[in-house]
Parts: sequence; C-alpha cells; structure tokens
Amino acid sequence: MYFIYDVTADSQRFPLLPLLQTIVAVIYGPSKAIWRVAKVRGYGLAICTLEDDVIAEDIVEIEAESLIGIAQDPTQ
Repeated sequence: MYFIYDVTADSQRFPLLPLLQTIVAVIYGPSKAIWRVAKVRGYGLAICTLEDDVIAEDIVEIEAESLIGIAQDPTQ
C-alpha cells in the first residue's frame, strides 16, 4: 500500500503518474501489472467511472496501461 503526500501545482495535486510509471517499469514491465484500486477521486468521465466501480465493488483491478492512461489525461 502506498500513501502519497507530495503536492504538485497541477490539477492532480500529487505526482501519481511518475510513481505509477516507475513502479510498473521496475517491478513488472510496462504491460504486465494489474493494480488493485481501493480509493479514487477526480472529476473526469474516466476517473468518475472508476470511482463508481470502486464504490460498488470496494476494490477494482485495472491494468497498468489503463490506469496510466487516466493519470496522463489532465482532464481526469
């Protein structure tokens, strides 16, 4: 489990994307990681859909590429 306390100036407020990319690349390779997401907050369509899934199921498994795609989108 990771807790992120850094704050950045962008709309995401913390460096999620670099953290995801580094962990995935070092441990799993870019296409093999599956993330278990238990808490999601955001304002875009994709992140709100994921948030709804987490509310409904408590924990959602998502491929790293999908999660990184959401994190790269400044509207999320």
